[in-house]
Amino acid sequence: MILQSAKRDNLDADKVASTVMETTPEFSKLADFLPKTRTELYAFLVVIIMFITLLLSLGKNELSSKEVSKYQEIMLNRIYKQNGKDGTNMVIEESASHGVPAINNLKEKKMGNCFPADEQKFNELMTQIDCELAKQKFAISKRPIRALGIISTRFGILLPFGQPPPGTNPELSKYWPISKRVRKWYKHHYGDRLNMDFSSGRMAFMINEDVWVFRFPRLYGSAEFVSSKTIKSERIRTDGKPVTYNILDCIESFPDGFRMSLSDSQLAILGKYFRLGFEVFSSLEMLSGNDLIMSAKADISTSIGHLFARQPQYGLSKWSSLQAAEKILKATIEMRGGNYSKTHKLKKLVEEVKKCGLSLDVSIIIAEIQCAPAIRYGQEPCSKTDAIRSHHAVFELATAIIKGMKFE
Repeated sequence: MILQSAKRDNLDADKVASTVMETTPEFSKLADFLPKTRTELYAFLVVIIMFITLLLSLGKNELSSKEVSKYQEIMLNRIYKQNGKDGTNMVIEESASHGVPAINNLKEKKMGNCFPADEQKFNELMTQIDCELAKQKFAISKRPIRALGIISTRFGILLPFGQPPPGTNPELSKYWPISKRVRKWYKHHYGDRLNMDFSSGRMAFMINEDVWVFRFPRLYGSAEFVSSKTIKSERIRTDGKPVTYNILDCIESFPDGFRMSLSDSQLAILGKYFRLGFEVFSSLEMLSGNDLIMSAKADISTSIGHLFARQPQYGLSKWSSLQAAEKILKATIEMRGGNYSKTHKLKKLVEEVKKCGLSLDVSIIIAEIQCAPAIRYGQEPCSKTDAIRSHHAVFELATAIIKGMKFE
């Protein structure tokens, strides 16, 4: 409905992004992909419809891949006709000085074979597009899909994400080599940096004095969590029942041999850690537009990074946990209309939260986190256990704040 309204009401990208975040906050990350111009916006809506259609159809196992492609073709034709693109297509004029497409020089032409076949010109085109996306601060992982959208719009061609199955729209099959070429270019230039992190966040924990990390999944719908050495997680169900998710599956680089050696008490403790982190990050997802919350999540990630450095920096890890705790408290004050002090003293910030009307009893928790700036230079002792405990206390603090808000 959002996409249909965008076309019907002639909305710009900012308005669509705002609508996405207001009506479906769980899909707020989608807004990051939205184009900056109306021309590119409509082309991007085509991309989204194709993607959603594919997910829904394959997920329900109701349509064959051929039927999915046929349905996509119908939707594409409908949108192209609505946009006045049933006979004329947007292409770009070549720059006289470089022989490559100029980024902002669009004109109406009949679709032709103007996509550069020459490898040098292709590389120049891709470098130009990639630089523009970088200037617009698009993450590397998001650039391939945006590049395909830009090329599709500017050359007036339909570019599939994956290889079209037999019997699909001939035009999609015709231009698949271009999609493949663009994807190959990005893979060659950025390698593993293209991998998108679909997790909501990460949390470290210890088993037998070794540090491990949960990478929490983003789950939509209902799920039943289990902590088992043998049960496999389910990706999807069609009978209306919640999927079963084994929390051990989201522990990074967790070997099967170690998994099978876990005791019942260790499985129970892992379940406790998982619930703590998963619930906090799920709640913080709803506040992803808050700069302080985003910065706090980055500090949590930094605290984990210091634990896994070649020479672990436990003091720096604890300091990062303090930074995260500060920002969570400051965000709470800000969201409740108060003004926060520029201080590293958690006790003072907690008092300011209380002045905003939220009752908190977190003195023991903040004592686990509080430290002096000297800890960054090794002038204050901090063990691995201290760093992990401080790390977990940040989640306990967030939990206390979230529960306090719920029961107001």
